[in-house]
Amino acid sequence: MHDVQDARDRIRRKIMELAQALGRDGSKLGDDQLIPQSGLLDSASLMMLIVWYETEFGISTENEELTIDNFGTINLMVDYLRRHQ
Repeated sequence: MHDVQDARDRIRRKIMELAQALGRDGSKLGDDQLIPQSGLLDSASLMMLIVWYETEFGISTENEELTIDNFGTINLMVDYLRRHQ
């Protein structure tokens, strides 16, 4: 099991990196703020985030699990990771 704070920090850094590549500042994204609605990432960046997440944490995600309830916020992504490790 990954440390919760470490996982949260790694996810946040990746989101900020992807946002920066699009010329956006992701530093103020809250842990419970909906990532798709924040406007920080486009659809391609969202998919890059999911691929990175699976690789980074060594998990596989079924298509039906790719929902806003599992991946909509940083905290939801951490919760999903805790349930699947």
